Amino acid sequence: MGPAAVSRTTHFVITTFQARTAPVLTEGDRAAVRADVARWHGEAVVMRAEAVNLPLRTLISEVFGPPVTVSDVWLAPRTSRSTRSGRWCGAKARPPAHELWR
Repeated sequence: MGPAAVSRTTHFVITTFQARTAPVLTEGDRAAVRADVARWHGEAVVMRAEAVNLPLRTLISEVFGPPVTVSDVWLAPRTSRSTRSGRWCGAKARPPAHELWR
């Protein structure tokens, strides 16, 4: 048995941290990252809002659009706001940002 295959998302995150800059992504790359997050049942990508994560923020912005700042994190919903129709996690209306981390 060989090593487990690394997802495209994992590859891009590792590459981004090693190079300290986000790679240029093709539409196929962006689709692969969106598919990975959907397969993992992720509704959003969340990271600390720190200078060390700026390259990762750039990477995520290329895929999901600019993240929003909530408290001390950057949050990028998996689906666009226009296709989500104001729904959060497909269950109920999204609470205001300041109530997400209570």
